[in-house]
Amino acid sequence: ANYGGKLSSMVDLTQKKGNSTKRKASYSVGITDVSFSVEGPGLQDNSSFIVTGRKTLIDFLIFSAAKISQASGGQDYNITYGFADINAKYTWNRDANNVFALNAYCGEDYVMLWKSIYAHRVRERSLFVENWGNVLMSGEWNHTFGPRLFVNNTVYFTRYHLTSISEFSEINEIVADTVLYESKGMSSVNDISLKSDWKYCINEWWSLNFGTHLSLQDYQPNNFTSTANNLWAGRIPCSSDALYVSNAFRCGRLDINLGMRLSAFYGGGLHSAIPEPRLTAGYLWGNTRIEASYMHVSQNTHLLASQTSIFANEIWIPSDSTTGISASRQFSLGMFRTLMDGAFSFQASAYYKTLHNLVAYRDGCLSLLGDNDWHSKIETGGEGKSVGVELMLHKSYGKITGSVAYTYSHTTRRFAGINFGQTYVYEFDRPHSINLTLNYVPGRLWRFGAAWTYQTGLPFTPVVGRVPVPRTDEAGNIVMEEILYYGERNSERMRAYHRLDISATRTGINEKGRKTEWTFAVYNAYNRKNPSCYYYGDINGNPLASSDNDETLYLWQRSFMPIIPSVSYKVYLK
Repeated sequence: ANYGGKLSSMVDLTQKKGNSTKRKASYSVGITDVSFSVEGPGLQDNSSFIVTGRKTLIDFLIFSAAKISQASGGQDYNITYGFADINAKYTWNRDANNVFALNAYCGEDYVMLWKSIYAHRVRERSLFVENWGNVLMSGEWNHTFGPRLFVNNTVYFTRYHLTSISEFSEINEIVADTVLYESKGMSSVNDISLKSDWKYCINEWWSLNFGTHLSLQDYQPNNFTSTANNLWAGRIPCSSDALYVSNAFRCGRLDINLGMRLSAFYGGGLHSAIPEPRLTAGYLWGNTRIEASYMHVSQNTHLLASQTSIFANEIWIPSDSTTGISASRQFSLGMFRTLMDGAFSFQASAYYKTLHNLVAYRDGCLSLLGDNDWHSKIETGGEGKSVGVELMLHKSYGKITGSVAYTYSHTTRRFAGINFGQTYVYEFDRPHSINLTLNYVPGRLWRFGAAWTYQTGLPFTPVVGRVPVPRTDEAGNIVMEEILYYGERNSERMRAYHRLDISATRTGINEKGRKTEWTFAVYNAYNRKNPSCYYYGDINGNPLASSDNDETLYLWQRSFMPIIPSVSYKVYLK
């Protein structure tokens, strides 16, 4: 019950503490990336710090080797991708009852796509850049009142942003004319929050968890500027608060966690308070554990995303009197069992989930950026269902370790204004997923690894024909123009996604007595051309315009991330 605010799954990450007794450092340099780590004692007694950072070099590798022309029929597009991030944490154990910590994180990804054409003394240049990332700063105070009562207080600030930049220029040397167009769109979310989590151990079989979460958010769905006009949808402030309590009971082999969360929201002319019951029950029978759970979750923010673009387009919008608040109910049943004295473990689980009051892009809309009236681009009041079964066998001991995992999942959506009100497959639905991992450590010097993944292809909406529609030309005459006519939403699928990654690492000691590691790896070892997106174009792969009435339709895919070999060298500094 202490977690909420999202309908999807949750990942709980706790950042590593630095070494409080001695200073340690390492750096790694490779073809695809560079990284470093520094940790050690802090300024106060019983304190420590750790700073880590990464930066890709694959940007330049893709730039020199990956031409989209290989996937789209001869266009001289170029693409590059990269990211950088940095983590920092400072921890101070003031005494046996008080621990303070400061955290900071900043991460940024970007994709760049551009082309240059020179023909008949006319030069055209196009550039598209998209970058997105997060900033996090937080402070924590853990206090122990006694052997039975504990509290963790956290205050934090987070910022998510998505920025899209487009530039186009045309220089006509014959008539000495220049056309220039630039645009920039941005979406962001700022969040300032305070959390207080308490735990009270009533006795050896009953513990009580309770707390509160207070949050102030600032949304900016669309801020768009261009050489033609400026659009600014404005900032949308809102607040979300929560109170929770949960009871953890243990009686012999049976344990039960029963809780309730009350989530409140204020903003956009909407006021709400939603109770969210939670129940988990587990039973240990020998080396087998069986667990069942039920949860009700609400979400007062909506994520708009589409898989039909090579660029990131995840935009968050807040709930208001138009969109309402989303909710879900989930039932799950799982089993975990150890085998052969713990050398193997097997787990299986199944879930059934219903979703209510969802939000999605309307047909034909891919992004909110560039439109001041973004409410006109979305559909509200959607319903959804998600079912799945997950199986995994894991080997954790011996020179050879690894796992085999299979997941079947199916997710659907239904909106009154989409797909004629009929249920359709969700944009990110992948029914079958297989993951195989293998690790081999023959001795102290070498370790080898391999990972293979398979996923059903993503769904897409096919074109089934063309439809003539009237329009008015520049002279005021009505002419007929053909436009593409799309079939049932997400009724076809892309090719399946699969790839193999392999690696080999050798540990050694350099001439200065420092531990070193050489890592040799190959990403996408058999160079699978996995589809990133599909589009319709002419025989040369050029996207079709509405006026191309006599052109034959061809379905093309764009593929990125080919086989990428890499070598890196890591040194541990004492």
